[in-house]
Amino acid sequence: MTEQPDRPEMTPMPPPRDDTGALQLGIVPLRPLKLGDILSGTVRVLRLHPGSLLGLSFATAVLATLGYRSIVSLIERVPPETLITLSSESATWGLVAPYLLDGVLNTFITALLGVLLIGVVNVVVPRAVFGHTTGPREAMRLAWPSFWRLLANILVTTVLIGTLGLGTTLMLLPALVSSSVLALPLVVVILFLAVAFVFSSSVVVMEDAGPFAALRRSHQLVRVVGWWRVFGIVLFFGVLMGLLGILVDLVTTGLSGGSVAGEMLADVLVSTVSTPVTAIVPALLYFDHRARAEGIEGLWRRAG
Repeated sequence: MTEQPDRPEMTPMPPPRDDTGALQLGIVPLRPLKLGDILSGTVRVLRLHPGSLLGLSFATAVLATLGYRSIVSLIERVPPETLITLSSESATWGLVAPYLLDGVLNTFITALLGVLLIGVVNVVVPRAVFGHTTGPREAMRLAWPSFWRLLANILVTTVLIGTLGLGTTLMLLPALVSSSVLALPLVVVILFLAVAFVFSSSVVVMEDAGPFAALRRSHQLVRVVGWWRVFGIVLFFGVLMGLLGILVDLVTTGLSGGSVAGEMLADVLVSTVSTPVTAIVPALLYFDHRARAEGIEGLWRRAG
């Protein structure tokens, strides 16, 4: 009977870690996140999930752009192309209403078609933190149970903040200089609530919460590290996406000569990138704030 040679012992691979020594299973390290972590995590999750995020975002952007243009054509109204310089005498509802309606219409169509995308982002991102890759079909399947609660959450938030915004606009109409002082408290409230509610979509998907419970929970989690931190990071990415929009608009306008097709192409390209990014950043911040407050066990179980 021949003696079997000894097999070399397999040394288990050490768990992956980042430069600071923190465990990193996926797109971000499992430690309190910094701005650079959120930026690199956003890039990584887009690169690892092009179909689930960029592909679905592109389809949403095309439908939103076509839907918006179609509705505008049906009501025989051309979106305002240039801003009017309003004074206390010229600032009337008749002048402001087209701009307000244009913004509300565009926002509503984009939000309605983007509900599923927001759900997908809040499925993909937590799973990607723990090293899981989620395909488009699986992501939509996991996000679908939250669709109606997400839609309700978006409608509640839009109505609440939109009502305050309308009140601010009406206060600015009669006398722009004097009423702007009166409207300042409303502007502060709107800004505060917009940041305080920024985690509500993640709460709906990750914690199966209803719209009002999600708003309360979001406010609690924002306060874990601080309102100003969330505001600063969201503002930073908003400025980045704004600069991207300006750059793409300049390029497409130069190539198309300012045609409607060029404008639509610019809208689609910018929205394809900016829509998932503006959902990924709050999702990563939600993960960070919840992990700081409660640990990662609940997030790990939910992410599968």
